Amino acid sequence: MLTIRALIIAAVLITISAPVFAGDIPVKGYFKRDGTYVEPYHRTPPNNTINDNYSTSPNINPWTGKQGTRAPEPSWGVQPMQPIQPVQPFGVQPRQRW
Repeated sequence: MLTIRALIIAAVLITISAPVFAGDIPVKGYFKRDGTYVEPYHRTPPNNTINDNYSTSPNINPWTGKQGTRAPEPSWGVQPMQPIQPVQPFGVQPRQRW
């Protein structure tokens, strides 16, 4: 009975966490030119911003649990402020200066 319950809990946890890791790309371990070995890791798919990378604050790497330390790009998702144009209520004409 305990084994079945553990299997059900494991299946639920895997199902819930699968979308979190779905877009990750595994990177194999490799040696740098200076001879140091880089452990295998996961990274986000390449795109034109650093703001969705695990190393960017305040993102948290789901594989390590560590929060990113790199400052985000200031322009991500932010549109420049445009002057607000006054809106006239329907049917009201603006006053004309003669």
